[in-house]
Amino acid sequence: MSSNPKIDGTNIFPVPNHTLPYWRSDLHEIDNYRSTEQLPQECDILIIGAGLSGVSTAYHLLDDNPSPPSIVLLEAREICSGATGRNGGHLFAPHLYVDKVVREYGVDAARELMLFCKSQMFAMKSVVEKENLDCDAVLTRYFETCLTQSFADEVKKQYDEQLKIGLDFIQDVDHIGPKHVEKLSGVRGAKGGTTTTALQLWPYKFVTQLLACLIKRTSINVQTHTRVISVSSSEDGWNIVTTPRGSVRTRKVIFASNGYTAGISPIFENKIVPIKLTCSHITFPKDTLSPPHLSHTYGLNFDGPAFRDYLIPRPDGGVICGGAKSTYIKVDKNLWYPLEY
Repeated sequence: MSSNPKIDGTNIFPVPNHTLPYWRSDLHEIDNYRSTEQLPQECDILIIGAGLSGVSTAYHLLDDNPSPPSIVLLEAREICSGATGRNGGHLFAPHLYVDKVVREYGVDAARELMLFCKSQMFAMKSVVEKENLDCDAVLTRYFETCLTQSFADEVKKQYDEQLKIGLDFIQDVDHIGPKHVEKLSGVRGAKGGTTTTALQLWPYKFVTQLLACLIKRTSINVQTHTRVISVSSSEDGWNIVTTPRGSVRTRKVIFASNGYTAGISPIFENKIVPIKLTCSHITFPKDTLSPPHLSHTYGLNFDGPAFRDYLIPRPDGGVICGGAKSTYIKVDKNLWYPLEY
């Protein structure tokens, strides 16, 4: 892969002229925030990336901690301008992948993984309520629809097997057969499907408002527009995080840099490989009535989970629609790169 500069996993960094996603259409006052004019010289913990993972990690390290560590949070561009600011704003436990986990790691591992995934919905809901975050968080039902008979049969087979082996999370999954699936889902041509609990929200508002809470009541040092170039070790056991604005010495480094990680640390080349996905916000003309609100969020499976499109209704009458992986994923891997977002 590294022989082709277009897909060189060690040359991946956030670009300055990135596209503007829908989630960033209503910016928070901390979008370009810097706690101090100069970078701190050292800290206990340095977090790379101010998206959902980075800010959530900082929150759990600092919230209600009587002896909080000193934390520096570095972001290459604006707060939540990477993947978190561009995703579907949707969270659910993907039970259709469990059969593979059972085969490779056993029933107990599958149970632990799925319960962890499901717990994250309620953990995020709890934080929204505790911090009074205004981010359109709604607990709803996710309708996974199958548009081919072969995949509908596979989903029913997996569902029956999960019931048989007694996986706890299956109690929250409801299988819908061909007799009623079109009427209940509203998806024409659906052959079968399942529903399960899901959480939808405005991810940018969740992240920025949560970080604003930390800035207000903790000593976290936030530095936007500070791209990490490299991380190295010093002879005295410290980590040296290098940026164009200078270096920071830190005891621990947390990489919350997602697809850009190999750009910072080349050892992750071919281990963390980003690819392009498609997500859009579709709205109705201003001079027309708002369409009826959909009561579920949706997965539209054309040929298995790898070729799923999704549709997330928004309170404003629009929808978030993403996927389209089937149009390019098997064609040419060069189309995955470069990552200009």
